[in-house]
Amino acid sequence: MMSTTYWSDFVHVAGRLLTYKRAVDLMDLVAKIWPQLFSDIQICMIPSSSTVPGILPMNPWTAAQIMSKMTSDESLLGRFAAQLGSLSVHDIDAKVSELWRSAPKPMVHAEVLVHDWLENTEGGIRPERFFNRWKFIGSSKPPCKLCSYFFDEYPTDVQVRPSHQNAYFAWRMPDVYEYQGEEASRKRMLVMDSIKTRIRADVMRILSEKLADGRTHDSSAYISLWRGIAPGPPNDPISLEATTQLLESHTLSTKHEQGSTDRKPANEVVKVLDENEEGLDGNYEEELLFRGRSAVRKT
Repeated sequence: MMSTTYWSDFVHVAGRLLTYKRAVDLMDLVAKIWPQLFSDIQICMIPSSSTVPGILPMNPWTAAQIMSKMTSDESLLGRFAAQLGSLSVHDIDAKVSELWRSAPKPMVHAEVLVHDWLENTEGGIRPERFFNRWKFIGSSKPPCKLCSYFFDEYPTDVQVRPSHQNAYFAWRMPDVYEYQGEEASRKRMLVMDSIKTRIRADVMRILSEKLADGRTHDSSAYISLWRGIAPGPPNDPISLEATTQLLESHTLSTKHEQGSTDRKPANEVVKVLDENEEGLDGNYEEELLFRGRSAVRKT
């Protein structure tokens, strides 16, 4: 009998092969709408963040110990103990130990790194630093769960793609330096606390429901046209409405990564997301920690 895993992988790879042709067609179309994207290209290399080794104690914690660090509520701890007991067949402690001993070295992921670089260089995150004044950071793959949480909780109006909903062990916040002042440090701690709260909620839900969403592949086998609110420049020669109609007239898959099919007003810009290039970002070799629920976008 054919393995369902092999079949899933086959469907994914076959879909990506079709995506390459669609990507070429899309690039040809976009070159007609925004030719400036394909002329006088300048590439700015942003140094990767430093890794942080030795972040975990020498001896791995058990799942129960981890739960005890998440809450001091005795009733919750009792419930967790019962839920962990029902999952004993999966030997969670052994899986935690294996991941623990892999000695993860957290790094700042690409989308967060770009945002941090923009915020701390001349011009900040003003609209003028973004193409067509659309405050959006693109990426070859959707952001991970923790990057999505970061952009949800951080006080910024810069947007990223919808998350693939997987969380990875080797993730960390950007550094804050002394010259940035106490406000930057305080903001970092507030965002980190908010992310921790959401992670705790994810873990509690996963234990309760014994089901996690997310997906096996963190890349996609289709191209999506995602509508998002992003004001364009006041004198844009290509109107947003015309751009929307032209892009939507092209025969492409319009499946939204979050499953939304609702139509938005025509004055909202279509963001064209190329979901190619599997393996081009750092997440490709990262260890999957858990698959969490999708982030709730702030309004």
